[in-house]
Amino acid sequence: MNKTIGEILKSIRKEAGLSQAEMCEGVLSISAYSKAERDIHQIDIDTLYEILGRNSSIIDVKTFLYELLYNTNGEEGQLHLKINLAYLSKDLEALNELKNEIENNFSDEQLLNAVNLASFSLQQVDIDNVGNDMRSYINKQIMTLRSIEMWNLSSLNQLKMLLPFLNIDESNFYLMKVWKNYQKAQKRSLTFLEVYVEALIIYCEILLKHHSPKAYFEQPLKLIDDIIMKTDIGSLFGFGIKAKKINALINQDSETYKKISQVEKLIGLIPADESEKIEDNPYFGYIKE
Repeated sequence: MNKTIGEILKSIRKEAGLSQAEMCEGVLSISAYSKAERDIHQIDIDTLYEILGRNSSIIDVKTFLYELLYNTNGEEGQLHLKINLAYLSKDLEALNELKNEIENNFSDEQLLNAVNLASFSLQQVDIDNVGNDMRSYINKQIMTLRSIEMWNLSSLNQLKMLLPFLNIDESNFYLMKVWKNYQKAQKRSLTFLEVYVEALIIYCEILLKHHSPKAYFEQPLKLIDDIIMKTDIGSLFGFGIKAKKINALINQDSETYKKISQVEKLIGLIPADESEKIEDNPYFGYIKE
């Protein structure tokens, strides 16, 4: 018999030795969380991610995701969840394995398009370099962004995946629309902020790839800095370092670039043998004033 989300939540909470109050502290009332565990009320995805994120150092998040995956109804549902998990963990090898599994065992064009989109997005493949069928699929996904008024974690992850296929103006438009939406929201998720900052970093990397003028970087880099300064989210530290390195690169600040590269090596963000010289960066000298 399949377990419900509430049953899985209760199981991993008890294994971690947490009370309901400790599990939902700062996210949800004890009463609302208790009802979620008993499946009286369905917990929304943003709240679920927030609870998992805040307790990730205590509870076994991987076990939760594993159980959720294998309690998803039907093979198609399981494969879609596998694709999303592989994309979120930036596991290109897993996506390639899923693609082979889908090609060999399923005749499902939607599944194949979904795994290709995730793979192409991680590699930031230009839309002009994908086949006509895939381009049509991506354009349909982009069309769905236009109808979104209230952005949640799911739609933000969709935007993040589609950023490499949008033009620069479209990317900026949607990212700023998401930020305005977040500022107006009564319920503000820290997990949402993490994904948003990651999307801003991806946008800056795309700007580098297109040799965009320096002025294009000002807004996203300032926004990243403001968010990190005003929130106490340890996981944003790595994104903050990336943003500072991009800023050093576009301003040709070789000393800061070198220091940041040394810090990245210490905490394992880049390989130990990667060059610390700004001149060795493939985008050095291409950013216009």
